Amino acid sequence: MFNDLELTHGSIENIISASPISSVGSSDDLLEVYPLELRFPLERSKRKDNAASECSVTLTNRTDDYVGVWITPINSDTRSSLVFPYMWEEPCYNNGTLFRGLRPHTSLCVNMAMKKKHEQLPLLQEETDMLFQVTMIPAESEKALKRLESDLVNGTDVLKYVATKIYWTTLRAVTYDPEKCQDTVTNQMFIREIPDFGDISSIDVHPTETWVLVGHKTGHVSIWNYETKWRVNMFKVTSYYHISSFPVFHKHVIHSTKFIVGEQWFAAMDGNGSVHIYDYTTNKKMMEFQAHYCPTPGVLPIIVMLLAVHPTEPLLLTAHHKTIKLWDWSQEWACTRTFDAGDDGLLMSLEFGPRDTYTFVSGVLCKGGGHVVKAWDIHSSDPAATLHGGVEHTFYTDSHQHFLVTTTIAYGAKVWDLQTKKCVHQLYEKSSPNLVACHPTLPVLATVMKNDSRLGFWDTRTYRHMKSVELYLEGSIISMVFNGSEDITRLVVASDKEISVIKINMPAIVGYHGHTNARCELAAQKSTQQMHFICGVQRYHIYETIVKKKGNP
Repeated sequence: MFNDLELTHGSIENIISASPISSVGSSDDLLEVYPLELRFPLERSKRKDNAASECSVTLTNRTDDYVGVWITPINSDTRSSLVFPYMWEEPCYNNGTLFRGLRPHTSLCVNMAMKKKHEQLPLLQEETDMLFQVTMIPAESEKALKRLESDLVNGTDVLKYVATKIYWTTLRAVTYDPEKCQDTVTNQMFIREIPDFGDISSIDVHPTETWVLVGHKTGHVSIWNYETKWRVNMFKVTSYYHISSFPVFHKHVIHSTKFIVGEQWFAAMDGNGSVHIYDYTTNKKMMEFQAHYCPTPGVLPIIVMLLAVHPTEPLLLTAHHKTIKLWDWSQEWACTRTFDAGDDGLLMSLEFGPRDTYTFVSGVLCKGGGHVVKAWDIHSSDPAATLHGGVEHTFYTDSHQHFLVTTTIAYGAKVWDLQTKKCVHQLYEKSSPNLVACHPTLPVLATVMKNDSRLGFWDTRTYRHMKSVELYLEGSIISMVFNGSEDITRLVVASDKEISVIKINMPAIVGYHGHTNARCELAAQKSTQQMHFICGVQRYHIYETIVKKKGNP
C-alpha cells in the first residue's frame, strides 16, 4: 500500500526509529504508534490454556484532525503467522490490512494474535523479521476520512482528501523467553468461600489493612483478609426472606458498603434506603437511620443505593434515584445538605474527590439513554460542572490538574478537565470499557468490561495501553479498586460471584518512564535488551503475585 501511494504522490515521510511518528504541526508527538516491537513469548505450546498469544499496539492521535490508520503485513510469512483477532465490526482487507479511523484526541488499542499453528516467530533476524507497515493519513473531517478509505481501496486519487503529509513506520514482531523476564503478575490464589454468604453486591478495600469489605444480596456483610484468605468477620445486617416476591426481597440487599477508617466503622446501605453503621472491631451496631425511602412497587424496578465517605471529614454521602444527601456524624448524623441530580434518570455512581475534598461527582443514567456526570461542591446545592457522556467515573490521583475519567459503552473512556469542562482525550479497546480505576499515586489507569474478561492498564500521561491481563471471573464484574504503594499495588476486582486480588509489580509496568526498567533477555541476542512492556495475555482467576525486585532472580 505504501509503495503504491509513494509512486502516485511522491516522497512520503518515513520514521522508523523507536521514537513516535512525526506529527503534523510543530510538536513531535501528536501521532504515535506504540510499541514498535511486538514481543510474543517463546514455547507458547507449553501454556496450559493453549490460547493464542496476543500483543497490543496503541494508536494515538493528539491532533484536532481525524486520522486514518492502515496496518499492513509486508511479507507473506507475516500474513500467515499473525492476525488481528478483534476488529470490532469491521473485517480486514483481503491482504490482511487493518484500517481504523481515529477521532481527534483519541487512543485506540489494537490486539494482534499469533496463530496457534505457529509455535514461535523469528528471533530478531532481520532477513526473516515479521514486519507490518503502519500508515497514518490526516483528514479534515470524519466524512473525508471515510471517502479516503474508499478511494484508497478503489485506487483513485486521494490527494484532495489528504493533509500536507503522509506518515508511516514499521512494526516488528519478535519472540522472547518469559522465564527470563520480570513478571508483572505471578502466582495465583483462590478465595472460594465468599459465595457461601450469597451473591456479591458491593465491595470496598481498606487503605492500610489487607481487608476487603463485601456486601451480599442476602443482607450479610463480610470482611476478608486477602493475604491469608481467611474471613475476618461477618455481620447479619438485614433479614433475608426466601420468598418469590422480588420487590420485598430487594429491600434487604446490601447495595453499598464503605469503610470509615478513622472511626474503625463500616457503613452499609440496604435496598430500603436504610444506612447501618457498625464498629468492625467490637461488632457493635453504632447507628441505623433511614436516609431514603423506596416504596414497594408492583413490579421489580432498578434499585440503586449509593454511599461515599469523605477521606478526612466526618461526612457521608448517600444517594437514591435523583437525590443525594450529605450526613455529618459529628452532628449526630444530621443531614446538612440535599442535592437534586435531576436529568430525569437514575443515579448510578457517587465518589468524593481524593484531593479537592470539597468536591464530589455523581453519574446519572438518563431515561432517554444519555449519560450525565456532575461535579458538586459540598457547600452548594448547584452543580459546579455538567459533563455529557459517562456514568462510571474516577479521578486522576497522580495529576495536579482536576482530571476525571468517565466510561460508557458507546464512547469508551473519556478523560475530562473539570476546570475547563472539556474532554481532553478518549481511550478505546476491543470494546469500550465501562469500569475504570486509577492508581492512588502512579499514572496508571485500569479499564475492564463488566461482561468481559480483559483487564487493561493505561499510562495516564501518554495514553498508551501498557498491559492486558485475562480475568476469568465467574459472573458479571461489578467493581474494581486500586490499593497499595508505588512498588507493590493490589487491584481488587469483584464480580457478583467471586473476587480477584491482583498483586502487581508496578515498576515492571511503568518502568520505561524511569521507575524501574523491565528487562528481558531475548533468545539469539548477545545482550540484554530493555523492554517497553511485557506483551502477551495471561490467564488468572484469583491473583496473588510475588513482586520481583530489580536485581533479584
